Amino acid sequence: MTYEQAATILGLRPPLRVRRVAEALERIMAEDAARGAPTLAALVVGRRRGGAPGPGFFDAARALGLIRPGEDAAAAHLRMCCEIWAAHAPGGERRS
Repeated sequence: MTYEQAATILGLRPPLRVRRVAEALERIMAEDAARGAPTLAALVVGRRRGGAPGPGFFDAARALGLIRPGEDAAAAHLRMCCEIWAAHAPGGERRS
């Protein structure tokens, strides 16, 4: 899902629709990290970023310790998405 799609689903109107989605996702990341849960924010990506979230996602992920030492951003994003899918798959471990 893109930031724009999330903004539309949430019924957000201009101005700053995408920024408000990004700010909400950063709060969700912090809550997920505090619970030790995979962060759902990883599933929201930029329309023109080749399937990657915006830079603010990676800044927040680093600040929250969600990106492992030596792990590059693309690998961290893929790992976070896999953790979400595994946690929410039938029979998966839900840590929320």
